[in-house]
Amino acid sequence: MSERKQKRRQTRDIEQLPAGDRASRNIYDIYDEESPIAVEFRRAYAKLSYRMKQENRRCFLFTSAMPGEGKSTAASLMALTIARYRNTKTVLVDADMRRPSIHRMFDLKPRHGLSEALLGEADIIDTVRDTRYDNLKVITCGKHVSGPTILLQADKVAEVLSELKFYFDTVLLDTTPVLPVSDAAQLASETDGVLFVVMAGVTQRDVVQRATQILKDGRVDIMGLIVNNASQVLPYYYSYNYYDYKY
Repeated sequence: MSERKQKRRQTRDIEQLPAGDRASRNIYDIYDEESPIAVEFRRAYAKLSYRMKQENRRCFLFTSAMPGEGKSTAASLMALTIARYRNTKTVLVDADMRRPSIHRMFDLKPRHGLSEALLGEADIIDTVRDTRYDNLKVITCGKHVSGPTILLQADKVAEVLSELKFYFDTVLLDTTPVLPVSDAAQLASETDGVLFVVMAGVTQRDVVQRATQILKDGRVDIMGLIVNNASQVLPYYYSYNYYDYKY
């Protein structure tokens, strides 16, 4: 079997794995630039990049209404897409201080990261980690802190994001779901917009409406919707998880 076919098979197999097994696979195992998933993320970024250029937006937050909707995977795939195909300096920040996962996504050992920067124990640039792609860097969550909401004070977050935007063309943040805790809404107000991930056929409409209303009440711009798991609710010939992106 050729390497390309093997990677395609691995991508399909990911969809069938139990949640625990999926979590153990890194993003390099999942990502295949020839797969339908990669195609859809390139299309998504093409739409996003238009507004980035027209409105000078460079910092975006990924969230969802509830846990388990695929926001961290979506953030990782978008980061790979931007870095791989647009040749721009991109950084993905794990701002989910309750259930961090980006270090596992990129097969990195936990070490100092965003928490230390917000606590004033490290400069944010010193927490940047390399990935297998030259134009993509990662900042992991850092050490566990009790009551992470306290860390997300607007002034310090704004300072950190401003420094990242000085060094990088695009800054992506993966954070908590909207409904269980207030972290996402707090962070979103300091970014240029939100990409909202929805698990098709699972997340109830009123749950999505409640979460998006919370963001809108905070004057947050929801720039796009990423629909995950569409293969479970669309006809059988849609055989991939991340299907669509729309305004």
